Amino acid sequence: MTFWSYLQPTHDAPSPATYADALRRLHAAMRRVELQAPHFTERVTAAADALTDRHRTPTLDDDRSLLLSSLRGGCDALLDRGGPDQLLHGEPHPGNVLHTAN
Repeated sequence: MTFWSYLQPTHDAPSPATYADALRRLHAAMRRVELQAPHFTERVTAAADALTDRHRTPTLDDDRSLLLSSLRGGCDALLDRGGPDQLLHGEPHPGNVLHTAN
């Protein structure tokens, strides 16, 4: 069961500018959504926990410090911006986009 409407996909990928505009419009619309959702810091904490657990991530020994530093630095940078929280489209990537004529 789905609540989505079917749209015939196209095989033409949007330009980067078109893709960026679509994300801008989506996030603008999501500012008006009133929904309780987990804060992004919960996912950051879960990722940091995995990075610090050598049994869960044994092959990361050489990169563990860099990844943990980057993760925490990015989180701190977002928190330091001081802007209001809002829902965002998660993990935008080409596999998460449906190209349609509309």
